[in-house]
Amino acid sequence: MVDGTSYSFGRTGLDVRSREDYLRRNSFRTGYSMVLNLTPEEEERFVASMMEFEGESYNFLLRNCADLPEQALESLGYQLGPNVSPTRIMGSADGLRPSQEE
Repeated sequence: MVDGTSYSFGRTGLDVRSREDYLRRNSFRTGYSMVLNLTPEEEERFVASMMEFEGESYNFLLRNCADLPEQALESLGYQLGPNVSPTRIMGSADGLRPSQEE
């Protein structure tokens, strides 16, 4: 979620809705969150990357809800490596700094 808006990827594609609506519709499962200390410019690029998220259809192991934030973080220069779940992304991103381009 960014500023009270949820961005998620699932079987029906990209879903964007308010935090309250997302939580109400998804009360049957656990959600994970991280606080990212992004500049306003990075936050804008992060959201833009999520809004541009397209590609192959949903696959539980190969193309799932973890791919949306992973791709958005990588667009900011964070190299996370392959992650198959949100909890793996959290472990990969913990204390991570963007890679320096030469």
